[in-house]
Amino acid sequence: MGYWPIVHGKKWRAKKYDLTDLLIYAGTTRAMQMFLTIYVAEDQRNVSRRLIYMLGFEDAIDVFKRREFDSIQSASVQNL
Repeated sequence: MGYWPIVHGKKWRAKKYDLTDLLIYAGTTRAMQMFLTIYVAEDQRNVSRRLIYMLGFEDAIDVFKRREFDSIQSASVQNL
């Protein structure tokens, strides 16, 4: 997987480091959650713009739970 820049200092080479490959490898071989969630959504203040959101793992869980709850609530209201 190569060296980590903070841990190995001078041994680390940017050209040999591929974060995507590292995250795929870690996600498929380790029992761990990814530590960062990135998504794009409309800016609620200006819908002609898009914003990039970067959330830590705990924040991401809260957002997705809220979205799931909102979709369940919307479906329930429509069936009344």
